[in-house]
Formats: sequence, structure tokens, C-alpha cells
Amino acid sequence: MKTFAGRNKDWADVTSILERQGAKLDLALVRRELAPLLAAKEAPEHAHEFERRIAQHVKQG
Repeated sequence: MKTFAGRNKDWADVTSILERQGAKLDLALVRRELAPLLAAKEAPEHAHEFERRIAQHVKQG
């Protein structure tokens, strides 16, 4: 829901969650659930920002 809202505070929260829990999150599920919400809101830029933050803040492997 934070990504859906997209306010500055929400993005800060998303970043914090990704840094602390990113490796434990089911990102495929998050993406599946988020996609139709952002499509309904006509906010594809939120999906791009979410992906950018995943790449930047989630430690792989």
C-alpha cells in the first residue's frame, strides 16, 4: 500500500522495509498484487520507482 500511495514518507517507509526485510519478502507476490492496483490508479511510475528501490536496497544472495 505504501507504493500505491507514493508520498515521500511512504517511499521512505518502502526503502526501510526493503533494507530490513527485502531478502525475506516474496517480491514476486508483491509485484503481482501491486500491478493491478497501480494500473487502476494509472501510476506506472510507482512500479518503476519500486523496482529501482529493490535494485538499490535489497541485498541479493
